[in-house]
Amino acid sequence: MNKRKSMTLPFVAAAAVALAVIIAFAAIVVARRQRERENVNYIPEKEERFHVLPDEYRGVWVPTAYNIAFPSSRNLDAASLEAECAALVDDVSSLGMNTIILQVRPECDAFYKSGIFPVSKWLSTDGELTVDVLGEVLKRAHEKNIAVFAWVNPLRVTAGKTPLENLPDSSPVKSAPLSGCVVSYGGRLYLDPAKPEARDLVCRGVAEIVKNYEVDGVIFDDYFYPYSVYEKDDDGNDILAVFDDAESFEVYGKDYETKGDFRRDNVNKLISEVYSAVKSADPRCRFGVAPFGIWKNLSGEDGATHGLESYYELYCDTLAWCEAKTVDFIAPQIYWSEDSTVAPFDALAAWWSKKLEGTGVDLLITHAAYRYAEGFEEGEMTRQTEFAKTLPGYRGSFYYSYAAFRDDLAGIRDELKSK
Repeated sequence: MNKRKSMTLPFVAAAAVALAVIIAFAAIVVARRQRERENVNYIPEKEERFHVLPDEYRGVWVPTAYNIAFPSSRNLDAASLEAECAALVDDVSSLGMNTIILQVRPECDAFYKSGIFPVSKWLSTDGELTVDVLGEVLKRAHEKNIAVFAWVNPLRVTAGKTPLENLPDSSPVKSAPLSGCVVSYGGRLYLDPAKPEARDLVCRGVAEIVKNYEVDGVIFDDYFYPYSVYEKDDDGNDILAVFDDAESFEVYGKDYETKGDFRRDNVNKLISEVYSAVKSADPRCRFGVAPFGIWKNLSGEDGATHGLESYYELYCDTLAWCEAKTVDFIAPQIYWSEDSTVAPFDALAAWWSKKLEGTGVDLLITHAAYRYAEGFEEGEMTRQTEFAKTLPGYRGSFYYSYAAFRDDLAGIRDELKSK
């Protein structure tokens, strides 16, 4: 036999075996996808399961700032904190929910292992991470087929009145250059989104979460430029406090007609850059925002609203993000009842549905479960949810907050279990 041919035959055989393996693997993948399409009870493999969109999101917001809903207090020992993580996930599962929206960064801090932000004071006052809360909740939630969205407050440096010098030395904004990106407003501290360094910090922080944890989504709430605060002048009169970004406007705002346009575009840039950071870290991870429910006040056939307008107050042009496709979903906080004269729930929810139609952006709705303690009639959450299900583009409901379920306001636990 020719020596060259005898040496070639093993390679040909190996190639044939490799090709057969590839074909077999492809057939398995095709069959698995076919089963997924045909069988509504099909559960994908673990590594893909939590990035498959459910037919309907059913989520609860879990705020950690001020220990509103979780954990029960600061400085819990490891065993107690792990027990509370387990109890949280078990309870959400018992409610029939499929998503936890966990506040992991309330104020330039972390409820997880971070190389950028210090441990949250709402978790530990000595700066020690006794339990990786995000990691613990993720592990337990995924075991129960519950998705976890990392809830980040992007621009809030302090939730309370705290001077910069009182921040921990490990805070990234404690020293230059990021200290120059901090604005004091009403005694609270905020990042100035006009500064590229500030936006970069937010992006790096989000990317760190997505790279290191199998989170299913990242979500911002309604805090961008701060809500208006009034202060006393020397004569005791109430005057509107000034968010002092004059220097930023001078440096970066020359191409804008108004400071309002300038600020809105800064938020637009932040959203776009965060979206890119999320997708670069994990293309499967979803990114979205839960803006204040009113974009601009509506009139005429859209139904009337007469409340605060996020477009002007918080400088959030939510529709611009949808048109630019820099969000995967929008979860507006529609915190009014159906019979509200300020902003009727049904009119506002229908408006969002109409505006998102054709954008490819999913509509989730955030409901004010907490308002059962403020006069909402029993059954309001059911009525809102059932109405939302009729809207084009609707992909689910998020309820604020877990504390309402923990305390069983107006019997909400049984009310929503069957919905």
